[in-house]
Amino acid sequence: MPTQYFQQSVLGIVPFANLTSSERQKILQIIREKNVYDISGQQPKTDKLHGRTVYVYTVSINPKAYIEMLLAFTKALGIETPNLDPSAYESSQPLKAKFTIDKLSRQLRKVSYSEGGQEEEFSAYGLEQPITLPTKTIPIGELQNRVRQSLQ
Repeated sequence: MPTQYFQQSVLGIVPFANLTSSERQKILQIIREKNVYDISGQQPKTDKLHGRTVYVYTVSINPKAYIEMLLAFTKALGIETPNLDPSAYESSQPLKAKFTIDKLSRQLRKVSYSEGGQEEEFSAYGLEQPITLPTKTIPIGELQNRVRQSLQ
C-alpha cells in the first residue's frame, strides 16, 4: 500500500482502521468525552452527492482533543506514535469543516474544510481513490497474447 494512502486512510481528520471492539470503544470514549468533533451547532442539511442522498454536518474539530485521540489511536494500532504534544494546541482555534455522510450506508463520503477550500472525497472505507488513466495503451489482442506468453 503506498505511504500516501496509508497516511490518508489511517491518520486523516477522521482516522480509519480495523480495531478490536475494546480498542474501538476506548477511541470512541475519547472522542465523546473530549468532544473531538462538535456537531451541536446546526441540524444537518440534506443534499445529493453522485446521485445519492447525503447529510451534510457542520463540524467544529477541537485540535487539542483531536491530537489526544490521534495519540491513543496510533497506540491502539501499534504504530509509532507521532511526536505531538496536545498541550501545545491548548489555545488553538477549532478547525471548521463540513462532513458529508451517505444516508443509507452511513459512511463518510466527503470532508470540506472551511478555510482553504480543500475537499477530500472518500470511498472504500475512507481511502481516497484517484483514478489515473494510462498514458500508453495497447490493443486487447496484444494484451491477450502477452498474458498467454507469460503463462507458458
